[in-house]
Amino acid sequence: MKKRIGSLILIMIMVLQMGVTVFANDENALPEGVTKTEINPSDIPEGIVPMEFSTQEEADAYVREAFKEIPSTPPAVTRATNGDAFIDSHAFGAGGVISLRLSYTTSGNGNTGTITRHEPYTIVSGMNFSYDWQESSRGSSIQPGGKDVYAYANGTLQLYAHTSVGDWNIYAIPVNLSGIAYIIR
Repeated sequence: MKKRIGSLILIMIMVLQMGVTVFANDENALPEGVTKTEINPSDIPEGIVPMEFSTQEEADAYVREAFKEIPSTPPAVTRATNGDAFIDSHAFGAGGVISLRLSYTTSGNGNTGTITRHEPYTIVSGMNFSYDWQESSRGSSIQPGGKDVYAYANGTLQLYAHTSVGDWNIYAIPVNLSGIAYIIR
């Protein structure tokens, strides 16, 4: 009987330790959707300066903060015949932003008439010297009623990192931007 109780206690201790270990590892996991790929220095695009870290753990910790989801500001109603509207954005790193914007034209003055042209585009701004934006798709369409335009852009944001122990990595996260520009009122 004492052997059984001792065995049960030993099994419970082992299960509890495994549970704690799994929980601790989850805290250090990369954000959902982020992938990490080892690369050669020759794979780094021209103009990209990899971010330097002392250890791989330090690089992973930075990525957990840099790729956090930050809510974007909703688009404002636009008021010009030829205009440019903010649609959506994705913030990253220390002040970097990918913005989806829409260039448009209407047939009347002061946002009247019909929408005659709508062209979405993305801009990367802020602190982004170690990052690369790879846009994979972009488009727009006039919504039913003909007064608003839906726009989207999808792609991958990549961070190039180098550690002092010689590791070269790309951290990548998919970015999907979309929204509606309210043009004719």
